[in-house]
Amino acid sequence: SPGATAEQEVNELTANECYSIFCKDKEREFGSISPKGDYWFDNSIQKIRYFCINCKKNATIFVETTSWFGQELEDVPNGYTIVVLSHIGVNVIADDNVVIADSLSGITSMMDALKTGTSVTVDGVTYDYTGKDVDVACLISGHVHSDHAISTPEGIPVISVVCDRAARSNSSDLFKAIRKIG
Repeated sequence: SPGATAEQEVNELTANECYSIFCKDKEREFGSISPKGDYWFDNSIQKIRYFCINCKKNATIFVETTSWFGQELEDVPNGYTIVVLSHIGVNVIADDNVVIADSLSGITSMMDALKTGTSVTVDGVTYDYTGKDVDVACLISGHVHSDHAISTPEGIPVISVVCDRAARSNSSDLFKAIRKIG
């Protein structure tokens, strides 16, 4: 509109116009998007493929996600490194014992098989990674609001990081600061 400020112009855009301006061109950067919202994208210069894994509200992985992930790993180009990002990664059980989350066992089994160039059967489906030359860097997650690092049987790091600079505490304070800004 004539005489309108930039803020007023944005407020007058329809949802479709906003999508076209801000999002549409970015879609082609994602290599594959699953029906459950999982996706991957490449840093083709450094040959890194990032997988972003979705989960249910109860912090479990969708069966469709596991299947999609297994199929997509078969198509990772040789010479690439993969990094997996997920809301869940580890569970902290009694006595601060940290384990890989049960719902991620299929995902981490596939990561181990890709690293070793073998096949693996998950949920009755066999995924064949023989002949693949792909490095598996790590799985990075949040969910437990505390910092932890453990490894899969093949030594792939599964890292839980605090994103909100606070962690649950057993003291009278519900949360305690664990990181300082700056």
